Amino acid sequence: MGSGSWSGASYKSYAAKNVSDSIDETFANRGISTSNAYTSYNKSARKANIVSDYQMKTGVRECRDSEEHPNTTPIIVAFDVTGSMGRIPHMMVKELLPKLMNQLKEVGVPDPELLFMGIGDHVGDRAPIQVTQFESDTDKICDALTSLYLEGGGWGNGVESYLMAWIAAGYHTETDSWYKRHKKGFLFTIGDEGNHKSVPSSELIRFMGYEQGCPAISAAEALAKAKEQYNVFHIHVNDGSNSFRQDWKEALGDHVIRCESMDLNKVIADTIHKYMDAPVETVDSSDSVIENKEQFKY
Repeated sequence: MGSGSWSGASYKSYAAKNVSDSIDETFANRGISTSNAYTSYNKSARKANIVSDYQMKTGVRECRDSEEHPNTTPIIVAFDVTGSMGRIPHMMVKELLPKLMNQLKEVGVPDPELLFMGIGDHVGDRAPIQVTQFESDTDKICDALTSLYLEGGGWGNGVESYLMAWIAAGYHTETDSWYKRHKKGFLFTIGDEGNHKSVPSSELIRFMGYEQGCPAISAAEALAKAKEQYNVFHIHVNDGSNSFRQDWKEALGDHVIRCESMDLNKVIADTIHKYMDAPVETVDSSDSVIENKEQFKY
């Protein structure tokens, strides 16, 4: 994965053939893609990220440097695909994705590699965690995004399983950016609900392929692990159906950003630009301070 590059012309061609005004036609909601399930992870890739108390069958997604892309920047965008939030991935592929890629290029982000996740609710959804591959090619990026199953679930409990994105990123990705160059990638969860406090053993077994007897993973533990390789942010979509939850601030401090959905591309690009050259020490804490907070209000 990760070969090829983004092209505006290629995107226009792809969009003309594959992107419809209809969410269902664009995402083809046929069900959960096997390519995004834990069974599709690379089981033999675990070379560095092996420190874990959990006996996992699940492998990893890799973001590797290459001759074509020697300085990869891993970028994970995890969408809440429950209820009204299912429109956000459609908005992204229909109009925001080309803007985002152009803005990343303009601010000098080297060799961006995008991986998308779909987030639901592990309490009752069929697909509370979906994980694509790291991609740089136009068609592959778009194919990955539109492969997400927009389940539209959620259980009216005011929380979703955003922490499963942290688990997948922290325990189940390996990036040359971190292990070769000690530069963190970027992880954005996007939604309008609160976060579950933990994922129980039974759901880790069911949805992530962990072995029997594994312990639950708390949100705090998952976040700490994700922050080893990534600058972690949560984007609260103001135009969603729910009001802002203060517990996000308690978990992530100023790495929580509130914005309108049509500004997601700018928020992501501006945030990456702000932090891509920051010393590791300053972005590893939930108490990180953004010097000019006004520029992060959209």
